[in-house]
Amino acid sequence: MNVRELKIVKTADNHYTVFCGEDYSDDMTWGEMIDQVISLTHPEISRERFTMATPEFYQARRERWNAMRAEVQP
Repeated sequence: MNVRELKIVKTADNHYTVFCGEDYSDDMTWGEMIDQVISLTHPEISRERFTMATPEFYQARRERWNAMRAEVQP
């Protein structure tokens, strides 16, 4: 049996963050959070609905996006 401990945090702006170990998905609506919890806990669903990653992954992704935006802005 695969056991996962999930933590759900509601933020001040009424969005949600779902944690599973060090990985997390953030800035989710209520419906997205429910979809994520279902995908992480249903025995017949093999992967998460939204990306679950470490803070380092998200920081690197933000830096890539910012670099791409800087290239296309006049």
